[in-house]
Amino acid sequence: MNKNGLSKIQTVIIVALIIVVAVIVAFFVRAARPIALKREYPLQKRRAPHRPWKTWFPRRP
Repeated sequence: MNKNGLSKIQTVIIVALIIVVAVIVAFFVRAARPIALKREYPLQKRRAPHRPWKTWFPRRP
């Protein structure tokens, strides 16, 4: 029981850290290259302003 609880807590913490790191990296990339994103993807903001994740993560599988 203790091992399972610790593993679940560890997995939750790891997933949360991965999400936080991904968001921080996305913000750093946007802050470092705002002009490049605007030049490469000028239509996404006009087409779908309610979907900001397309501009944050333009490379989706």
